[in-house]
Amino acid sequence: MNEDTHHPGTSTGIKPRLQHSPMGLPQHRLVYEYLSRSLDEFSEVRELVIAIRDASEAHGEAASLADTLHPDICPRNIKTQKDRDGHTRGYLIDWDHSTNIPQKPERDSTWQFTAVRLLRDGQPAPIQDRIDGVESFFHLLIWMTLRYTAHGMNNVQLTASLRHNFDGFWWDSEEGRMASSFRTSGLWRLGDLIFKRARFGNQGIRVVLRNMYRVLFQRYTNTEASDPDDSDRLLRGRHQITISVKEWALKSLDEPRWMPDLLHEVLEDEKIDWQTNKDRTEGKDEEHSSMLFAEIIVVFDTFFGYHHSETFSYNLTSYVLR
Repeated sequence: MNEDTHHPGTSTGIKPRLQHSPMGLPQHRLVYEYLSRSLDEFSEVRELVIAIRDASEAHGEAASLADTLHPDICPRNIKTQKDRDGHTRGYLIDWDHSTNIPQKPERDSTWQFTAVRLLRDGQPAPIQDRIDGVESFFHLLIWMTLRYTAHGMNNVQLTASLRHNFDGFWWDSEEGRMASSFRTSGLWRLGDLIFKRARFGNQGIRVVLRNMYRVLFQRYTNTEASDPDDSDRLLRGRHQITISVKEWALKSLDEPRWMPDLLHEVLEDEKIDWQTNKDRTEGKDEEHSSMLFAEIIVVFDTFFGYHHSETFSYNLTSYVLR
């Protein structure tokens, strides 16, 4: 099968959730033609982007064609495989918690990759939608590229960046939920990371992240707050441009194929250098243990009653990441 063909991930044959299934959760089984691998087992950067492309296509088709939302976009829910010719494909798995659209306000997504909108205070509680999942793919891709691809950050900078942008949180005892000033401040911190601090070594990754950011960032721009006075023509003109850019971005995100098509276009662009710094780099467990510390905190909260301690979660996070 040719790698250049735009393959869907696992969307073929997806059905809406059964109305009378036990516990309201369907059970799914995927049979692979070839042995599957975890997302972090890619050999080259291009394989990672192909896997994300295919998984995002499955996510979009499930939502648009079957009114089914996969709520948890994270590394463990994306598998890859190579066929006998060495061509990579990606698969979005773990559909057991998929829900019909619209779904309930409860959030089933992984903290590090949850859309900013869902983490902010709000009444009524925001309901997760397909575009939130698209944003989760964006967070996931940044997280993976920081951990497993070449960039210009040293170990200390990398650890701090992962903690601040993905992991850090405290338990808000008043709200009864996890909270994070970094995660809820919008995407501007990630923009600073992508455009300035990370200095990713692979051009393809740089182009993908920048193109995705320019659109997803518009979800959190407030055009009303900066409405200038009618007498200032220059500011008024700039404001109209800002409004037009936001409308263009939101219209793009309304298209279920926006993300897979964007990734496919960059993958097939012969002017983009995917060869320089193409190889996967080893993640350093001593510098980052993103999934582990969250599980530790849940255990402590559950068995030792640390819900009241805001400092505890932060200190534990700092300790695990050292």
